[in-house]
Amino acid sequence: MLTVEALKPLLLHSDGYVRDTVVRCLRDAWARDAELVPTILAACRRFGFAANDTALHAWDRFPLDSPVFEDVVAARAALGPGTLGQCAGDLLVKAPVELLRDGGDRLRREGLLSPQQAKTMSHRIEAAGLSAAELWDALVAFARRAENAREPWKLDWTYVDGLVEALGRHDFPGAEAVCERLADPDVENSFLELVLVDLAGACKMRKAVPELVRRLGADDDWMPQRVRDALVRIGDVDAVRLIREDYPSGGFGFRMMAAEVLEGLRLPESEDAGIALLEGEPDLTIRTMLCHALCRLFSPRGVELARKQVADGYDRMMVDLEDEILVAADVLGLTIPESDDWRRQRENDELRRERRRNEMARLMGARTVKDSAASLLFNPKEEDDALAPVTSGGKVGRNEPCSCGSGKKYKRCCGGA
Repeated sequence: MLTVEALKPLLLHSDGYVRDTVVRCLRDAWARDAELVPTILAACRRFGFAANDTALHAWDRFPLDSPVFEDVVAARAALGPGTLGQCAGDLLVKAPVELLRDGGDRLRREGLLSPQQAKTMSHRIEAAGLSAAELWDALVAFARRAENAREPWKLDWTYVDGLVEALGRHDFPGAEAVCERLADPDVENSFLELVLVDLAGACKMRKAVPELVRRLGADDDWMPQRVRDALVRIGDVDAVRLIREDYPSGGFGFRMMAAEVLEGLRLPESEDAGIALLEGEPDLTIRTMLCHALCRLFSPRGVELARKQVADGYDRMMVDLEDEILVAADVLGLTIPESDDWRRQRENDELRRERRRNEMARLMGARTVKDSAASLLFNPKEEDDALAPVTSGGKVGRNEPCSCGSGKKYKRCCGGA
């Protein structure tokens, strides 16, 4: 199994499939290594921005330190108003607050932030100046407002992110208080519960792990993913133990999310648990996701089990296991008999997707993805709008890879809502 430290150099791998998979692994693991953003910038210099669009869509989850802040500002200016430029803006507004206090006006003045990004930056700066008690009161007030809203998903949840981030630098309200609130039946199925889960993750509250694992299979549109993220951010091996204990009696949703938690934690115990759970799992869909997790953990044993699963049949509506196995085998230096056939199939699938994207772009009067990508070097002279996912004039197939870069089928990612 490869750790976050071992994955980092692979962001400069010559194979774009490897780079894309690695950056997704690092994103899903909430990696906080300060060298990740500089390494992605180095990959952009070497291979071009367009060839690293997956990394640019993911890098706002990584820390941005002052030494590379100006480099990202320059990249944002060079990329222009297109999709990749917006990704650079997303990273800039996650910079340390002291940098935004000093340089935020320049970012606005030079048009490097969208209105929403500028609003997010203002929220973060404002939150950093509040006391712990004021932050907590603001979080509770937002949760109450969400409870009363007709369409709560339309509220500005980046505001919550800023409050949670700022409160994470204080000891208030503390792990004991958060755990007590999470254990309160009156809190269940409320927006305050979501806020508490986010806070437990941001503050790495190990004491909250049992309460979080208990919620992993919640029948809710938002809760399971937020619980998954909180458990990964905490990074406590006890989560693996509790998952293994609860797995036999867990429902479908719990077992599905368990695979994602094991992948994100990136612990040796995660690999052992994934292999053990796969052995006794009867459901084909969940077996598929456990194999996917083991490949993302770059487990040699997992690669062999995934190969066997492909031979026995797997749920192709979820992921392309062949692609995951190929990347894992390449990184681990493994030779697999099916590689030539699977690579040809991968190339054919990519050509088919490119033809479909270009045909849709032609129907919309846009430039082709191929033409735009060729011109996007480190200092591009034109916008990258043609690289953006098509949001009108066509429909993303439910079995196509999701445009958000998760590596999952659209059906099981953004299309699932």
